[in-house]
Amino acid sequence: MSKPETEDALLTAVSENLPTNLHLTVKRSSNNGDYDGLAILTVGRDQTFDFKIEIKSIHRKENLFLLKKAWHDDATDQRLLICPHLTAAQAEICEELRLNFIDAAGNASIVTKGLFLRISGKKPVKSLTNSDNSAARISEGTLKLLLVLLNDEQAINATYRELSAAAGISLGMVSKAFEYLESQRYYRKSKSGRRLLSPESLTALWLREYAVMIRPKLKRLNLVAPTNWQDLTLKPNEIWGGEAAAALLTEGYLYPETLMLFTHTPLQQRRKELGMLPQQHGGLQMTGAFWGETLKLTLRSQAMLSIAELLASRDSRNLEVARMINDKYLGLTDSALFRD
Repeated sequence: MSKPETEDALLTAVSENLPTNLHLTVKRSSNNGDYDGLAILTVGRDQTFDFKIEIKSIHRKENLFLLKKAWHDDATDQRLLICPHLTAAQAEICEELRLNFIDAAGNASIVTKGLFLRISGKKPVKSLTNSDNSAARISEGTLKLLLVLLNDEQAINATYRELSAAAGISLGMVSKAFEYLESQRYYRKSKSGRRLLSPESLTALWLREYAVMIRPKLKRLNLVAPTNWQDLTLKPNEIWGGEAAAALLTEGYLYPETLMLFTHTPLQQRRKELGMLPQQHGGLQMTGAFWGETLKLTLRSQAMLSIAELLASRDSRNLEVARMINDKYLGLTDSALFRD
């Protein structure tokens, strides 16, 4: 099921589960602005209230704090979050932050001029389809190929052998990855060549799935962090990740607490070359690069690697920096970037 279809199902559930004296009319927007559409909430027979809506899943409280910042204090009462069922704790945070919301079960908290509305205690809607489970989950190999395809838009028409080397996967996996992308309508092949559809959606998908499909399998070696990490001489195939990359991409806005260095060199060999000491909870994580040695990472893919780690950390400071890097290098909407 595509994202628009899932959002339509959510909007339907919201409308069906509101009390009979409330009616929500939504007009979806395709302007790629900072909201997903406009809504009119009718109370009783003739009272109407206008809102800009954001359709979003909320699984972490950090998403709510970031949403508050995105909405700006002076316009919060004109905004409305439409989401799957919120827990009681999440709903309480919304109330404290004055974030207007209606969830799929029909629970709501709306405070705006002329209206104070609170509905609570309604149970989750079991019939609402979760988009993450509506199709086969993307594989590790497909994610590795996606990094190559999103790194350079010209890569889509490279040979399978070239893509295999760049992604660090087998030729058979390249074929399976394209089959998956085609089945999910992310890829099309024509006489004029291959075409990747909806790269923005694929980028958001890659950022979400990295934490589940790639990150847990990375080989890591914890080392004593160097005093001046930026003075290290890196090999041509090495790159900083996570907070260290964020510090570079934001020109020092973030001071990294944990360093992450991707390398294709065997970890123990590279440790000895650098003369570093292992430490159980060391401040430097030397990490095996999961892409092929022939891939030259662009700023876009470097930003993706950094953002994926920042999002996976679930640290509120890192989430804010992830947004800054996204705004500069990727341009995804907040609803795409922070969607769970």
